[in-house]
Amino acid sequence: MENQEITFFKGTHRIIPPSKTIENNESKIKTAGITRITEITHLDRIGIPVFSAIRPTAQDGGISIYGGKGITPEHAKASAMMEGFERYSAEKQDTDETVIAGLNEIEGKYIDPISLNLPKDFSKDLLDTMNLEWSISKDLISGENYYIPSNAIYHPYVPENNVQSLFKGNTNGLASGNILEEAILHGIFEVIERDAWSIFELTHKNSKQIDLESIDSENINQVLNKYHENGINIKLMDLTADIGVPTIAASADDTVLKDAGLLSLGIGTHLNPEIAVLRALTEVAQSRATQIQGAREDTVRADFARKAGYERMKR
Repeated sequence: MENQEITFFKGTHRIIPPSKTIENNESKIKTAGITRITEITHLDRIGIPVFSAIRPTAQDGGISIYGGKGITPEHAKASAMMEGFERYSAEKQDTDETVIAGLNEIEGKYIDPISLNLPKDFSKDLLDTMNLEWSISKDLISGENYYIPSNAIYHPYVPENNVQSLFKGNTNGLASGNILEEAILHGIFEVIERDAWSIFELTHKNSKQIDLESIDSENINQVLNKYHENGINIKLMDLTADIGVPTIAASADDTVLKDAGLLSLGIGTHLNPEIAVLRALTEVAQSRATQIQGAREDTVRADFARKAGYERMKR
């Protein structure tokens, strides 16, 4: 890997501006199966840019509509485009090479499936009897090759050829970038973000409300004003956990519509606290626009929320 300097700092930290990311990657959209990238900012009244990327060829078990957000339309379009590439890349392709073998048949170093937070009914004895699919991966620190259960790599994971699965596939840590280092960094951010949120859900101890009046960032205040001008109350919580990388949650309460389905949450993680806040705030806008659009396959939460009622969900 070669280090390249970060040259773009407005609303995100990247080696090139979002407009250049779009320019560099538009020719790859067809390969990834993305048929349309469209702006859905207008579906909501806030005015924070949100785009949607549509990929009808998504494998069963995955979603086919992806969202992108940012402080400018270029940020949001690049974000949606790159999420489409992420999801395409996470799927197992015909050209991906794997090995089918039991634990005692692996020749070389491997990641023990027991270390992957398996369901409680998985024991070492049970794993010894299972036929698993493995992928070769390189350890970034040591440079050595390891066999990793393919179930921990692909999403969605659909086992074939008498192969057994270990758990339901997920997108935890999935990220893309203009260069490999960017993708790795943002994948790490996502893992840290989900870890911090999980700790909060379990303990409610790693949280501190942020005084909005104390924020002196022009970018953040511009975004906050869009919410306030439209009667949407924002609460910012610092969820930074023991790892120490700033993680911020933003919750939105639409006091005008009082729609339980639009009680939205966004979370952002970044080494720069301002970027973490912006990621959380713009994710709220993306969540709202996605719920209003109603086309994405994983928006069932809004249906449950509306049945439960606004006041109950607000509490």
